[in-house]
Amino acid sequence: MTVLYAVVFAAISFRRYDAFLMHSLDMGNMEQAIWNTFHGHPFHFTNMRQHLRIEAFGTDTRLSFHVEPILLPLSLIEIANAGPKALLLLQTLVLASGAFAAQRLAHRHLGPSRLAEVAFPAAYLLFPALQAANLYEFHPVTLAAPLLFWALDFADLGRPAPFALFGLAALGTKEEIGLVVALMALWSIRRGMPPRMALAMAVVCAAWSLIAVLAIVPAAQRHEHSTVTSSPYLTRYLNRGLTAPGQYVHVTVGDVARYWLSHPKELADNVLGAPKRGYVQRLLAPAAYLSLLSPITLLISLPSFLLIIFSTDQHMYGGVGHYSAEFVGIVVGSAILGLAWLAVYLAGRGVSRRRVITVGSIFLLLISVANTRVNGFSPGAAAYEWPPISAHVRLTDQMLALVPANTPVSAQDTLNPHLSDRAGIYLFPDTSDAQYVALDMAANPIPSSPDSQYRIVRTMLASRRWDVLFASDGLLLLRRRARPLATAPILPSAFYTFAIQAHPVIEYPLRVMASDGLELMGYTISRRETVNLRMPDVVLTMYWRATRPLTQSVSFPTAVTNETGRINGLSGQNAGAVDWLPVDRWRLGQTVAVTTVNMGVSATLPGTARVCLGVTNGNPGQVGIAAALPLRIEQVSRASGWVQPQWGGRALCVGTVPVIF
Repeated sequence: MTVLYAVVFAAISFRRYDAFLMHSLDMGNMEQAIWNTFHGHPFHFTNMRQHLRIEAFGTDTRLSFHVEPILLPLSLIEIANAGPKALLLLQTLVLASGAFAAQRLAHRHLGPSRLAEVAFPAAYLLFPALQAANLYEFHPVTLAAPLLFWALDFADLGRPAPFALFGLAALGTKEEIGLVVALMALWSIRRGMPPRMALAMAVVCAAWSLIAVLAIVPAAQRHEHSTVTSSPYLTRYLNRGLTAPGQYVHVTVGDVARYWLSHPKELADNVLGAPKRGYVQRLLAPAAYLSLLSPITLLISLPSFLLIIFSTDQHMYGGVGHYSAEFVGIVVGSAILGLAWLAVYLAGRGVSRRRVITVGSIFLLLISVANTRVNGFSPGAAAYEWPPISAHVRLTDQMLALVPANTPVSAQDTLNPHLSDRAGIYLFPDTSDAQYVALDMAANPIPSSPDSQYRIVRTMLASRRWDVLFASDGLLLLRRRARPLATAPILPSAFYTFAIQAHPVIEYPLRVMASDGLELMGYTISRRETVNLRMPDVVLTMYWRATRPLTQSVSFPTAVTNETGRINGLSGQNAGAVDWLPVDRWRLGQTVAVTTVNMGVSATLPGTARVCLGVTNGNPGQVGIAAALPLRIEQVSRASGWVQPQWGGRALCVGTVPVIF
C-alpha cells in the first residue's frame, strides 16, 4: 500500500507541476527559499518583496511569517540540482512512511489482528486531508503528519531518544507544532516515558513555539528589507469586514482577543457554525470517529485545532490544503487506541475482543473507502484529476527554455515555480532588476488583473526598453534592453490565438443574439483551480462573434448565484481576451473565446451554484450589480434551457456547478 501510494501521488504531483498547476505561492517561494538556503542565504526569497495585494508581502525572508528550521536540512536536496520535483517526491515519500507508524501502533494495541494492521495504515493513506496536502504543492508543515505519527508511536513505547528525534523534527515544520509535541510529551508519561525527560521535552518544545512567535517572527519583520509590521495571518482571526483585501493591517494577539471578547455572538457563530461543524466531521470521519474513544490522545492536537477553529479564513477550515496535515497522524493514532479501549471495555462485558477489533477494522475500511471516494484525491475519487498536457503547455515549456539559468526573472503566478531555482525570481508585476519577464495571458494574472496586466505590458513595450523573444498563444517572453529599440515591438498574430478560436470545441452550443451586433455561440463551464487554492473556482469560457462592426467598448461580466438567486460573486475579469482584443478589433464572423477568472463559490451556498452572464458597456466594477448584467436577449435557442435569475437586471443563466462544501 505504501509503495502504491508513493508511486501514484508522486506521479500526480509531477503531472500537476508539468501542467503548470502550481503557483508562486507556495511552490515558487518554497523552492527558492530552499535553493537560497543551500546557497548560503537561509530562508531568503524574493517574490513577496513588493506590495502586490496578496496575503503576505513586503519581506524577503520566510521567517517573517513562519518559522520552519527543517528547511535547513531539506536544502541538502539541492545537491542533486533536481529542482521542485525533488521536493514533491521527498514530500510524498515522507508522507507515505506514516503507514508504518500506523501498522506498528495497531500491532501493539490490536494484535494479533492482521486485519487491523492493514485497516489503519489504509485509513492513513486514504485520509483526504493527507492526500490534499500532498498535492497542494510543497509545505514543510505537511511533513508534520508522519513525523508526529512516528513521535506518537515512540511516545507510546516510552522510548525517549526516538521520540525526541521525531518530535524535534516535527517541531521544525512550523511554529505551533512545538505546542503539539509538548502535549504529546506530557501524554507520554502515562505510557512509561521517564517523567523528567518528558517534562524537559514539554518545556523545551513549548518554549520554542513561544520564542518563534514572540521573538523570531517579529525580529524578522524588523529586518532592513522588511516593511511588515505584524503577521498577516492574525487578520484571519478577525471579522473579514475589518480588513481590506490585500492590505496589511497592524494586528496583534491582543487586538484579536479584545475583538472576540467584545463580539461574543460573532465568536459563537464563527466557532459553532455549519462550516466549522462540517470541518470537524471531515477531520474525524476518515478514521470512522474511533478517535473520539481516546479523547486524551486526540487532545494532543488541541493547539493546531484551536488555530483553525477560531479562524475566519475558508482556506484554513476548508480541509483541502496543507493546514490539516498535522492532524492526520494523531487522528489515526487516537483511533487505534480508541478501538483498543473499546475492545477491552466490551471484553469485560462478555464480547470477544477479537470480534470487536475485526468489526471495528472492517467498519474503518468501509468508511475510509467511501469517504475517500467523496472527499479524496486518489484515482476513483470524485475530485481526482489527471491534468492534460495541452499544446499550450508544450509551448510554455519551449518559452521557458529560452530563459538563462540564474538570471533575474519576473514571472506570472503559474510560471513562477518553473523558474524558482535562482537568486532573483519575482512575481509579476514586480520586475525589480529582472532581465526577463515571462507571462501567460491565458492564465489567471493574480495578483494583478487582466486589464492592469495589459496596461503594464503595453507600457513596457512602448518604452522600447523590452524586446519580444517569444509570443505565441498568449505566451509572452520579454527581455530587458541595455539600450532602447528604434521602434516599439509589435506582437505577431500568433500571440492572439489564445483568444481567437478558428475551430472552437464548444461544450454547450447556444444561439443567443444580443444587441449591439454580438452573438453568443455557446460556452464551456467547469470548476478548476485558477489561483493558489485547492478550492476550485468557476471557470466560464464564452464564445462570442460579431455580426456587424462594433465601435463601443463592451465587457462580459458574470455572476454566481445560489439556488434562490442571491448573488454570491460578480466577476468582470475576462482573462485578457477583451483587453488584448477589444470588440472594435473583432473581424466579422471571427469567434473569440472570453474566459472569466476568480469566480469563487462560497461554502455557504446550498448544493449547487448558478452561473449567469451578461453584456454591458463600460467597466462593470464601477456600476451596480443589477446594471452590470443588462443582457438584452433577442433570440435564444429553445433547446438551451436558460432561465432568468431572481435578482435585478437581466442576464442569461447558462448552467450550474456543484458546491464542494
